[in-house]
Amino acid sequence: MNNQQQAVNQLTASWNATPNDKKMVYGKYRAEGYTEIIESQRHKSIFDNVGDSAKTNNDKKSCVEVFQQMGLDFLPTKRPINFLGNDGYSKEIPDFFAVTNPLNENVYQISKGQYTPVNHIRIAELMDTLGREVRHVANIRRGAKVFAEGMTSQQEVTEGDAINNYIVFFNSHDGSSSLGVALRQERYTCSNQFAFIQKTAGLKLRHTSSIDGLSQQIHQIINNENNKFTSNVSDLKKLYKKELDSNGFKNLLKSTIEEIYSDRLKGYKTLRNGQKEKKTINNTLSREFHTIINNFKNEDINGEFRQSSYNILNSVTHYLTHQSGRSSNILERNRARLEGLYGGQNSKLINKAREYLLANV
Repeated sequence: MNNQQQAVNQLTASWNATPNDKKMVYGKYRAEGYTEIIESQRHKSIFDNVGDSAKTNNDKKSCVEVFQQMGLDFLPTKRPINFLGNDGYSKEIPDFFAVTNPLNENVYQISKGQYTPVNHIRIAELMDTLGREVRHVANIRRGAKVFAEGMTSQQEVTEGDAINNYIVFFNSHDGSSSLGVALRQERYTCSNQFAFIQKTAGLKLRHTSSIDGLSQQIHQIINNENNKFTSNVSDLKKLYKKELDSNGFKNLLKSTIEEIYSDRLKGYKTLRNGQKEKKTINNTLSREFHTIINNFKNEDINGEFRQSSYNILNSVTHYLTHQSGRSSNILERNRARLEGLYGGQNSKLINKAREYLLANV
């Protein structure tokens, strides 16, 4: 068996409805041999073997069809784990098994007996049942984890600066998440993530369950969050209108970073001479601070630069979406950043920055 856990933790393949649906955030996260499908361009790919040649460019694929095209329609098997005993005979380890891809024998995780795998196709069925057009699918670690996105709405903060609202379904076979649903807001021009709202945290769906009741529950969540999305964009417009003088900008940027990284600024640092000093931005968050300032200098909308609260938010979200990470290993840094955006630490910091800046309008 080929142990999946030993594979580089990267994006194996992605499907995108159009070039605009590609995720800039993936960047260097792509694995060797990464395959990218742009459906609107209809180019040949290693996945074009599922009998869709009769489709025209105007046909839109269902999410189930996309998952089948990408080889994501399988239910992992639970294989017993054996070891060679002192007597030379093979013995089975009780209560543990290997979660294995039946198509290629990849092992995704070692788990206890009560674990129940869920076929990735279930989240595709949910997307189709809700009537949402799939825009993007990410196959992570050769099927160990999957994200599927459908856009629910789009609004502009100002002309030429649009915010997209996505519904995100995710599932894993490696224990990194249960089956779940969330809503995510993203700036169209640069893919900066603005919010991640995981309203169904901890949601689990066994492969024997019906999706009918669940789809109704999710449909209500989408309607509620779409209503809030209009309010959220209105809040961003308030930040856009909040222009600052030089001192006001410096103070607000500094206090925003202190707010979102408050946990890292607690306590004292031990210096080389053994003395201790209180943690500050200068001695603890210097790299983050200067990177965010450089991002701010490059913020312009339609050629106009504004020293606004909105651009402070854009600078922070750009850092957390595309640049953050403390690991010296580039691949690990990109992996942590990507997964941190989907309900992890980075998404929480983005939400925290947004709320703080709104409180200071």
